[in-house]
Amino acid sequence: MKRMNVIKKLKTGSIVYGKLPRGCILCQKGKKLVLFVTGICNYKCFYCPISLERRNKDRMYVNDISVKSYKEILKEAERMDAMGTGITGGEPLLRFKKTLRIIKILKDAFGEEHHIHLYTSGLGINMEKIKMLEKAGLDELRIHIIEDTFLAKLCKIARNITKIELGIEIPVLPDSYLRIKKWILYLDKIHIRFLNLNEMEFTEANSLKLLEKGYKLRYGSLTAVKGSRRTALRIIRFVEKNKLNINVHFCPVEVKDRYQISLRLFRRAYNIAKKFEIVSDEGTIIRAMLIDKNDKIRKKVNKKIFPSTLIKYVGEKYIFTSPYLALRFNKLLKKNGIDIKYIEYLPTNSKKVIKNIF
Repeated sequence: MKRMNVIKKLKTGSIVYGKLPRGCILCQKGKKLVLFVTGICNYKCFYCPISLERRNKDRMYVNDISVKSYKEILKEAERMDAMGTGITGGEPLLRFKKTLRIIKILKDAFGEEHHIHLYTSGLGINMEKIKMLEKAGLDELRIHIIEDTFLAKLCKIARNITKIELGIEIPVLPDSYLRIKKWILYLDKIHIRFLNLNEMEFTEANSLKLLEKGYKLRYGSLTAVKGSRRTALRIIRFVEKNKLNINVHFCPVEVKDRYQISLRLFRRAYNIAKKFEIVSDEGTIIRAMLIDKNDKIRKKVNKKIFPSTLIKYVGEKYIFTSPYLALRFNKLLKKNGIDIKYIEYLPTNSKKVIKNIF
């Protein structure tokens, strides 16, 4: 039975026909941990956006932080109060046992409601592995179709998969309209639940190859490939015109920066900020530094004004404290020979400073 779906533009900028996948809903709210299992991959896609630092390296990252243990993964999930996890690579299925272990650990730690999706090319996947992923607790499987020959295997998977939501996720090459149109008719026929169309982007790692193939930047964007958005929208209009049942989601590059990353940073900042620090709307952390050139900061600071819960001593020369208190008692502090510096930094392990104000 054909559904009467309509095309909708979300507040984030995404364009959706039908329903947005559960994994995408959480991701656009910054509620998903991003777990990069390995940089190893057998395919050599010219448009691969993965950084040279990670590409073909068997390293694991969580929210862009290099990790070596499962405990570190759980710790980062707690820091950002993650409600789900997106597992990606490289090719996670090349480290299948590790991927299974991670899914089980996350489910055991945070419960069945912790939504987990896996992004893969489908390399080496079969029904035995599907059943193992189902048993481990995987909620959503997103396959990046690279070769047309994979469609036959996909049909078998679609017929036999039971507990996992099955979808397709691909970057949209500007000249891929006819190919995707052909795919989508087949995907709808075999009852694939959703198709995610990601706007193709320039990165430091793929920019030379994209330029060699004649791709250009979309006007008004620093990273989006010209023509990718137009092709994705043509696909969505085609699906609407033919009243297909498959859900389709176009995700512009801006969504990742403005929502996925910034909201994820905000959640992390909110959980790790000290009592005296302020979390900005952009997800950065702001604090004041009181500086005494004569190394007598402890004697000069009035503890009635600056209680111990709202300060952090750094030797005898510096104190970190609330920007509100520093502003309120600005004249008094300067009268006592104390300089004030306001520091804004990212809520990452490196605490990279992005702004200093004297």
